[in-house]
Amino acid sequence: MVNALLGGVLIGVAATLFFWLNGRIAGISSVIVTVLFTKDRLWPVLFIIGIVAGSAIFYALGGSAPIPRSSFPSWYSTGARLHQRSRRMWTGAAVVAFAGSNTDLLVRRLAYDLYRAPYFRGDLMANIIALVTGLIFGFGLAISGMTHTEIVLGFLDVTGQWNTSLLFVLGGAVSVTVTSFYFIRKLTKPIFVDKFVVTEANEIDRPLVIGSALFGIGWGISGYCPGPAIALLAVPNWELLAFLPSMLFGYALYWYLPGHRTQKVGAAATKSKEAAQPTCG
Repeated sequence: MVNALLGGVLIGVAATLFFWLNGRIAGISSVIVTVLFTKDRLWPVLFIIGIVAGSAIFYALGGSAPIPRSSFPSWYSTGARLHQRSRRMWTGAAVVAFAGSNTDLLVRRLAYDLYRAPYFRGDLMANIIALVTGLIFGFGLAISGMTHTEIVLGFLDVTGQWNTSLLFVLGGAVSVTVTSFYFIRKLTKPIFVDKFVVTEANEIDRPLVIGSALFGIGWGISGYCPGPAIALLAVPNWELLAFLPSMLFGYALYWYLPGHRTQKVGAAATKSKEAAQPTCG
């Protein structure tokens, strides 16, 4: 319970810093969509890298890594996690990439426009904040137990042996953000950017209800939601390798639906005073 509460507090702190300094809500789905479908890629990529790094730090310090609910398929080779390997093996993937056996590294570098200097001119601090807050967020997700599907499914099974630990995660995160967001929303602008980027939407409509129901169904079936799934890249298992492509396909399916062009990320962005609470999705 202590870890769950501490993890929730860390998630709340990360969301607070991200909103106060960078003017954005730490919603993982919006971050992923920004990476996939917009040109403003650097800060969300850094935020995601931070999440994975924060989670990796927790497991490297001895944190208990999640165990899949069933055995690994025969095509998935199990072995020591990254933090359990000798230091000489840590650089193996990078050596292979630079040797030419894996050009995906350079392809991604070009795709993310990391070679362009202008991103670092006015937004250097904002990008650093994205990385640091992502790291805090990822560590919070890992230490809270959100990456363990058995804990999540135990929380959702209210008629069985109910696991209440996620209530402490939620309580820790909400207690921090409710207090901090109250004061941040009184500011005219964030610290490192020109305006707050939040949606103008403030009503309960059909897409919100349908989307929430679909999210809940998927969460209940798999035990994964986007934030913990990203954090679990630090210690991936076969379930995650099945979940992530399906999740990305779902984003793409919605993004390219007819009539969705008016709802792109950033289209409704404004210096509004309204802000949603951070979630794992």
